[in-house]
Amino acid sequence: MSAMHMTSVLKVKYMRLVASASSASSSSSSYQSQSQNQTSSQSARFPKRSLVFLGTPDVSAKLLSRLFEESRRTNLFEIKAVVTQPPRRKGRGKKVQPSPVAAIAEELGFQNVDLTDESNADADENKPVILATPSAKDGALLAFLEKMQPDICVTAAYGNFLPQQFLDIPKAGTLNVHPSLLPRFRGAAPVQRALETQENDTGVVVAYTVLKMDAGPVLASHTIDASPGAVDGATDACVGDMQAPELLEYLFERGADLLVEELKNDDVWSGEARETRATAQDDAAACAAPMIDKEESWLDPARNSAEETHAKVRAFAGWPGTKVLMSFVGDADDPSSATMDGAVEVKVLATRLLNSSEVTAPPPGVMAWQTSCKAWYLGCHGGGAVEVVTLQLPAKKPVDGKAFRNGFQNQKAVLFFGGTTES
Repeated sequence: MSAMHMTSVLKVKYMRLVASASSASSSSSSYQSQSQNQTSSQSARFPKRSLVFLGTPDVSAKLLSRLFEESRRTNLFEIKAVVTQPPRRKGRGKKVQPSPVAAIAEELGFQNVDLTDESNADADENKPVILATPSAKDGALLAFLEKMQPDICVTAAYGNFLPQQFLDIPKAGTLNVHPSLLPRFRGAAPVQRALETQENDTGVVVAYTVLKMDAGPVLASHTIDASPGAVDGATDACVGDMQAPELLEYLFERGADLLVEELKNDDVWSGEARETRATAQDDAAACAAPMIDKEESWLDPARNSAEETHAKVRAFAGWPGTKVLMSFVGDADDPSSATMDGAVEVKVLATRLLNSSEVTAPPPGVMAWQTSCKAWYLGCHGGGAVEVVTLQLPAKKPVDGKAFRNGFQNQKAVLFFGGTTES
């Protein structure tokens, strides 16, 4: 068979896959061009398997892009559908916008299918589609996937419970990319809770999904040390300097690496890997990672150590963030003279943990300017301190410590705890 004929065969296959896309994106056009370099003999020896991807936020969208690129490069599987949350109103203008996963899928040439429209529900199952629905229990979704009969489903921060009827559909099971070392930190906020509690041996796993949340057998894992200043030896990334949003993205990138490697194995597609290679979790070692409540954002350095304070700032970065009530007094004044009258709510966006040898700590709950190093030091319970690197006043932009000092010359801040405490 000539190279030109082989190219034509694959081009026809590709055009059938995306025939319903009215406006192919640049990514899809690139896909068509690169697909022409595959040979028909490859497709004959390695028939494509089918995969359904479930996810919603930005980290999921990046993982979807990586999977799509891998499917295009190897020609060993195809992503037949993407399941995600419906469009929502976002931003100041409250415009209706698709989820990040849906937006990326559209760029890759996937077509939207309205599951409430019976004419769309009968769409050609060989065409890649976007299925936006608020629940995986949706009967129309389940019927659509049962008709499609995917080999494997992959979830990544999908955010919805998967019923047994869903789990029974994919022939080789459902794989979940989860950013913790299961069984530790099962739940919605694994990275934040691991950082908050200073459980520094953490990482990411690819695990099979079962009815119980995050309790399925673990197929692959990548471990990191997330303690301050630590480096991941596998990539030389300074993970110990990362706050939760950045660390979450990093762990999903490593999870994508794990997933891509596993999808090269025949025993994953046959389902044998679940029985022969996956490791059952020890439920006795499990701990939960519940969603974060906004009221948890208050810092209390007068009661918490420097390590605990820094850990919380790292963990809650992004949303909900961490904050304090600051009352300012003169540098020479007794901190006890401060009152809550006129106290200002200030966001503490970034801190640096200080070694005891490099600082004479202010009293616990006091933030004082250190002239010698031109930095704000916040005294914490137990005699330690953190450097407050970035702060934000109400209705103002974030600033570094030096810029914040410009507005509070010759003053120090006394911090009051703004949350509720048990008596």
